[in-house]
Amino acid sequence: MPHITIYTDGGANPNPGPGGWGAILIDDSGHEKELSGGEEDTTNNRMELTAVIEALDSLRKPHDIDLHVDSQYVKNGITSWIHGWAKKSWKTSTGSPVKNQDLWQRLHEATQRHKIKWHWVRGHAGDEFNERVDQLATEARPGAEKVELSDDKLVVFIRVAVPQSNGPGGWAIRVWDGETAADYSGKVPKISSSNALELITAFQIFKTVPKDAELQIFCPGDYVYKGMTQWIDGWKRRGWKTASGSPVKHADSWRSIDDAASNRRVQWVLEDRDQSPAVADGLDQVARDRLS
Repeated sequence: MPHITIYTDGGANPNPGPGGWGAILIDDSGHEKELSGGEEDTTNNRMELTAVIEALDSLRKPHDIDLHVDSQYVKNGITSWIHGWAKKSWKTSTGSPVKNQDLWQRLHEATQRHKIKWHWVRGHAGDEFNERVDQLATEARPGAEKVELSDDKLVVFIRVAVPQSNGPGGWAIRVWDGETAADYSGKVPKISSSNALELITAFQIFKTVPKDAELQIFCPGDYVYKGMTQWIDGWKRRGWKTASGSPVKHADSWRSIDDAASNRRVQWVLEDRDQSPAVADGLDQVARDRLS
């Protein structure tokens, strides 16, 4: 049988919600084939299963396959649990119906024609093909906005580590110019929350990069992102008050970022932490290391 290597991934955001799946098939000559698709209302596990099924169904003849998944649910299910389920008429050990039975049955059927060696790969750990199927699955999700790293701006990523409120916090930023990346990090002796430290870190960007640089800033959560793209204009119109009339929390930090960003071109992007670009790998650890 011809040999082929397959990587698959899938997910939904939120879970359950709109989902996507992706697969890459690589033959021994190095030729690659990409597959992807999505559904309006699904789950992480259904998309993980669908990715493998679609990859196997795309093969017209039997193959010897090295199949890489980052889902323990899929790997353990197909190599171990499925045998017991089949014997129990697709019931679990507690007697309840097997979830996603339709897809497990399709997957079982799809595996019968092939000789498959199953591999588990840790997600978001820098594996080139795992990262690519992550991206395929994200882009295939209905309603997903495709965000590409800018070629003509400095790209900046933010990470913070705050183990407990009113304790020390570590921060890190990574600045990427399209070819090389530089990390900057620090420690705050006492900080009230991750949100407060993300604001301090966002302001630190403007103190670090060249004053004339255009920026694409990836926010790790929606607090800074929504603040700078949706909320801040209303706050300023109301004299730094919220819509309910209460003072804006961390107003001084918001003002500092707004002033620093006012005279330059900045694109604020909400980073999908489940599908972060490979260039951001390891930045969480940089922030955590500043705590020691």
